[in-house]
Amino acid sequence: MPERAYAVTTPIHPDEPHVYYVTAPNARKGYSKARMACLRNAWDAGFDLKFGDVKVKYLGLQETPREIAQRKCDAFNARHRIGETVKCYPFIPPVDEDELLVKVLAIREPGAFVMASGAPVVAVAGDCWAIEAVMSIGVLNA
Repeated sequence: MPERAYAVTTPIHPDEPHVYYVTAPNARKGYSKARMACLRNAWDAGFDLKFGDVKVKYLGLQETPREIAQRKCDAFNARHRIGETVKCYPFIPPVDEDELLVKVLAIREPGAFVMASGAPVVAVAGDCWAIEAVMSIGVLNA
């Protein structure tokens, strides 16, 4: 479910706004939650910021990075089944220049999933690879 997104700018990094995804009943309450989340992070890092130092801009309802990763995994699992043979590339985007580095492996349970870090990966024999680095080549023992 999309959440309210806010770009938060501080004097620490004035040219690099951070995006906070906030669950709030309305946009007004979301401003305060985003500002306080930013202040807590700054205080934990040892910066002395005040409430007025933090500028907040409402970006609207957006999917969180985890939701986007889950959508990628669902699409991958719809296209590929367990046991299907795939090429796993060590580079993103995939490059065919050095075929010696490409591994041909079978997808294993649970297929594509979102790691705790939020990265979408594909479980293959003996390892996990970034979803963007895996390409289909056929079905194993079809």
